[in-house]
Amino acid sequence: MFSRVSTHLLTDTFIERLQLQTQRLAELQEQISSGRRLSQPDQNPSAFVELRLNEEQVSRLATFRLNITTANARLNQSVSTLQDVNLILRRAQEIALEANNASTDASARTAYALEIDGLINQLLQAANTRVGDEYIFSGTAVNRQPFRVAATDPEGRPTLIEYRGGSEPTRAVVASDRTIDVYPRGDQVFQRTGSDVFDALLQLRDVLRDTSLDPPSRAQAMQQRLEELQSAQQLVLETIGYQSATLEALEALDGQLGNLKLVSQERVADLGNTDIVEVAVRLREIENLYEATLGLTARIMQTSFLDFIR
Repeated sequence: MFSRVSTHLLTDTFIERLQLQTQRLAELQEQISSGRRLSQPDQNPSAFVELRLNEEQVSRLATFRLNITTANARLNQSVSTLQDVNLILRRAQEIALEANNASTDASARTAYALEIDGLINQLLQAANTRVGDEYIFSGTAVNRQPFRVAATDPEGRPTLIEYRGGSEPTRAVVASDRTIDVYPRGDQVFQRTGSDVFDALLQLRDVLRDTSLDPPSRAQAMQQRLEELQSAQQLVLETIGYQSATLEALEALDGQLGNLKLVSQERVADLGNTDIVEVAVRLREIENLYEATLGLTARIMQTSFLDFIR
């Protein structure tokens, strides 16, 4: 017993094949024009998921590296500023030692006091250093000047300098499991208890101007001021060391993230980018198949009933 396939069924079959081939042609042409091999999950679900994960990884690593670049600029400026502060404190110590010499007279001490006034102004400017519009020693309050003169003597000289910045340091995310302090709290750098940089200079200036002190009292006061300056300088040097070590660590981390990003970028290219030669060959194959299917469909649709039943 023979069964016959109707012309209608054959026609429907070939039309379905033509539609699939047309869709495939469109996909291949889109891959060539866009340069993307995977644009829809149904094209290759597992590869598409992997592609998306790697693209997200590339984006995330790019953000981390940008944060590192920004942090490097801030920390380099901070280290440079603190090195200037270290020079200010070193000069203040030299003045304390010179002024404590028995041969130093009142006029020389007054001149030294004037120089200390200048150093205090330099220190205030350094503590209020900005990068762009942001204060680098203002913690989270980056748009607020961290230090200001809160009180002066009758001659207008500062007697009290207060911190007005944020209560927390500004942090940057530089890896999925790591943050660093980019903008520290200025009071922790310049006004820590026992190591107050401003107070050490203010106290030294006042001792230099105090004419009521006898030589032994002045020597004792100068020695105390010198110790305060040394303690303040030690804090500044420790901060410089910590931030310099952070910069070195960031450089190493940036290299690691760069390598990871490169690996993910290569995987994205492997999964998502079009192999033009391969797709062009496949496109030609589908075009030939489409033309053949189209020819067969046309022949079937032109076949008469008598031709079909012979």
